[in-house]
Amino acid sequence: MILQAMSHPAAEPVPNTPPNTQPVTTVDLNAFCDAGKFLSGQSAADEFGALDEYVEGSLQAVEWQIQGSHKLVPGAQFDKTMDANYRFLTIKASTHVGATCGRCLNAMTLTLAVDTQLQAFQTDEAADSAAMTPEADALPDPIVASRTFDLLDQVQEELLLAMPDNPMHAENDPVCVLPAVVNNEQASAFAALASLKKAK
Repeated sequence: MILQAMSHPAAEPVPNTPPNTQPVTTVDLNAFCDAGKFLSGQSAADEFGALDEYVEGSLQAVEWQIQGSHKLVPGAQFDKTMDANYRFLTIKASTHVGATCGRCLNAMTLTLAVDTQLQAFQTDEAADSAAMTPEADALPDPIVASRTFDLLDQVQEELLLAMPDNPMHAENDPVCVLPAVVNNEQASAFAALASLKKAK
């Protein structure tokens, strides 16, 4: 038997599948909460441009967990014109940033951590109204739902809100030593007080 080598036409290249341009953290917020979905992950600093700029490029990776949930609106089952659900978003996130201690003026690493619950409203007006109620301080902060809600943007917002105005080392931290100029001023004040006592 004579075997002949047979040539096969070159396979046509498989066209590149366009990448999914919508990240998994961009969601329909109502659907996310109604389904009780949960997401978690770790994201690099470049996902949080505003926060990284605020801390002058010292932001480390951010670990985050996001849970959607809902509660039935009382009476909604009898009124089809009502939205059936109250919707909530729970965000937990933590990271480390560089900062300057307001007491000793030395560099320090600050831990940022948030654990907060937010309530989703359908319009800006409804969210603003919720924020103005007398009991607003005891209720979840209002946010406005959308079909393209960026969860990581909200994580960033919560971390920015958690930044202290005047970060400091822990009390009695041995690293936290007052600057020399302050120590000198204190020494001078004590010396002046001692001379006054001697004069008496």
